Amino acid sequence: MKSVHYKILGLIALGGLFNIIEQYNIGFAAPGIVAEWGISNAQVGFLSTATFLAMALSSLVCGRVADRYGRKMIFTANILIYSMGALFCALAPTYEWLLIARVVVGIGLGGEMALGYTVVAELMPTRRRGAATGAMSLTHGGVGIFAAAGLGAVILGPLAGVVGAEAGAWRILLGVMVFPALLAVFVRMYVPESPRYLIRAGKYTQLNRTLTLISQDRLRPGKSVEVLEYFDSAEGEGVSEEKSSAAQLFHASMRRRTFVSWALVISLFGAVTVSTIFMPTILTSLGFDAGTSAGLSTLINLGGLLGGVLGVVGAHRLPRRNVGFACTAVNIGLALAIAWTDWAWAALVCAFFLAFSLQMLSGTFWTYLPELYPTRIRALGSGTAITVGLVVGSALGPVVSGYVYDGVGKAGTFGLIAALCVMFGVGSAIGPETHNRRLVER
Repeated sequence: MKSVHYKILGLIALGGLFNIIEQYNIGFAAPGIVAEWGISNAQVGFLSTATFLAMALSSLVCGRVADRYGRKMIFTANILIYSMGALFCALAPTYEWLLIARVVVGIGLGGEMALGYTVVAELMPTRRRGAATGAMSLTHGGVGIFAAAGLGAVILGPLAGVVGAEAGAWRILLGVMVFPALLAVFVRMYVPESPRYLIRAGKYTQLNRTLTLISQDRLRPGKSVEVLEYFDSAEGEGVSEEKSSAAQLFHASMRRRTFVSWALVISLFGAVTVSTIFMPTILTSLGFDAGTSAGLSTLINLGGLLGGVLGVVGAHRLPRRNVGFACTAVNIGLALAIAWTDWAWAALVCAFFLAFSLQMLSGTFWTYLPELYPTRIRALGSGTAITVGLVVGSALGPVVSGYVYDGVGKAGTFGLIAALCVMFGVGSAIGPETHNRRLVER
């Protein structure tokens, strides 16, 4: 990889890092919101639900639009949208306005999530694509969660005291996320449009310029640049006049891949969300007090961070399906062990390694997802899968798990996680292997 690839990856990953902070900061802000407006916990929960549903819709729409009009413009727009949504959150005069602002935030987050991995997959060299998308997953699932917690701790703690804004510190926490708007400026200046999109769109002048800069290890042309003619086709004559449409996802050649991607994203999103949300409650039920449970949950998330690091290596060096099979088997065993054990420390150790294995699996999944689709529907296919995962896995998963937990306790909750892991294994079994294959070969 050239230095330009690392710079592009850094800018896109930074957008993903801000994405995760935006998803989690509403939870840290919740106590202050409740104190100021006296709303119920259910109303606080709906702030997150509204965000996830907006993310789901945006992921679907932006994927289709990006396949038609380009990745870079839509990706940049989404950064600006969730940054402006953060400002609206900070200034919200009532709960209803805050709810609307969180919908705006969700619209920006969903589009950024869908396109970030697509942009990286299409701009990185084939042999380094797995490591690059694995690094993106690490930024999201590992670093992002810790950054969100750290930012909340600083702003709601010592910083609030310094500026004398203890009562309204939650507004600072939500409003500070307006600064990612600056990232949009750098993305606009330095991140090139996907060459694969440009080929398909027949934009050969821009394509030749982009390829020339990359070959020279540059992202900005400076005063002058001698553009090399890598492609001499007539401007506007794309390699395919076929437009992106949802119907193509269910064509005979794509149907299996579409259902595989849905199975994988539902099971992964559901397993990660349910285990993260319910682990503090389960630790409390095993005898730990609330404060200790929160601390132990942080320790468990450290396992996820370490697993994310290993996931980068796995995504780079190992076949996707092999990682899927191995992690699935480990996840099922650990989930069932937590379901059956009444020994608190055994459950804690198993939860640590479950978080580790899930995040390692996540690194491979985010590499695999955009590889499943051809260029003409890559953003649409990825965006649609993420939409399904957000609605069924992230939004409905905790609700179903809550009812199961109320009925049969942790055995039911982690039995559900084990079932989701089985679903991931089935998807891995019937999906194609894409490791070390060029995108155009699929």
